[in-house]
Amino acid sequence: RNPWGRGEWNGSWSDKSPEWNSLSKKKKTVITRKDDGEFWISLTDFRKYFDELELCHLSPDGLTQELADNLHVSQWHISEHYGSWVKDVSAGGPPSSLTSKKFWSNPQFALAVSRDTTVVISLFEVDSLLHRGIDDISIGFVIFKLQKGNNPSRITAENVHEYSPQLIETSGPYWPYRERTVRYTLEAGLHVIVPCTFKANQAAEFYLRIFSVEDMSVKSLIELQTSGPDLVPMSIKNVSDTAVDLAFDDLADTTGVIDAVGLVKVLQAGLAAADVKQDGYSLETCRCLVGLFNTQSSSSSSCSLNKDGLRKLCSDLGTWQATFREVDTDSSQDLNVDQLNTLFQKFDKDKKIIYSAKT
Repeated sequence: RNPWGRGEWNGSWSDKSPEWNSLSKKKKTVITRKDDGEFWISLTDFRKYFDELELCHLSPDGLTQELADNLHVSQWHISEHYGSWVKDVSAGGPPSSLTSKKFWSNPQFALAVSRDTTVVISLFEVDSLLHRGIDDISIGFVIFKLQKGNNPSRITAENVHEYSPQLIETSGPYWPYRERTVRYTLEAGLHVIVPCTFKANQAAEFYLRIFSVEDMSVKSLIELQTSGPDLVPMSIKNVSDTAVDLAFDDLADTTGVIDAVGLVKVLQAGLAAADVKQDGYSLETCRCLVGLFNTQSSSSSSCSLNKDGLRKLCSDLGTWQATFREVDTDSSQDLNVDQLNTLFQKFDKDKKIIYSAKT
């Protein structure tokens, strides 16, 4: 069928072809003759005039005769993930070299299967209404197999020799199509899927969908290196024994909460007690912090912070500051894109935060 309805096959077995006269009247009743884009064609002509066949399906269930004939057969397991290729951050291009730092900056997904299984992997370039009319980029993906016992938080150019990932499958040639879907048979074990573009620094969003006959586990690989507890300043760890706690009790009075103005004063008291040479936090920053760390369920209290929220806020601030100093290797008090990428990787956060900051 031509889904656009802009013409039909006019050869043998087309709507008005004489071949239909050889069929019985009963068989002819199943044929509807109208200009709807649907047509019949012999297998011989199909192979002669068509180069490519694409099957569109919501899931692979109907693609196997076994599942078509036996509806009680268990369904496929599905895992879905959204991601992005961002220039100078995660758009590393194809695997021209397995020691390329650029290539390993691409998004990575760990796929673990407990036994040999059939999988179907679909990679879509997410179309945006803002980018209609712009040519699709050439996309694809590669699959690596890791040896038993190797379970890295993420593969990098620095540890690639240590983990020795084996390139076992690719999605084939890079085409400027919005979707690449390929079926594979994978051995039991841990695999790493790396979606990538044909050229480095091509920016786009993508949607990755993985089907498996057997149980599977899929997760995004982002390096997690959390700061140890000793990196958090004592004056923040022991918030109940600091000026922060005392200032909160003074400002909260009988209400048990403070607003953004109160938080400015509480944090300033904590910095002064810790003898930290810092200008403090602006009112706008404190408004954002109150909204982020508010632990109360009532909508009327969304602009206030109780002591539980304050404790969490102070603990996280200490961790953030310590990690910032660790990432700021040149002590410039500023982070470039690569340093910002490293910072959020340490907190295992979605890279969308980085993408928003960069754009």
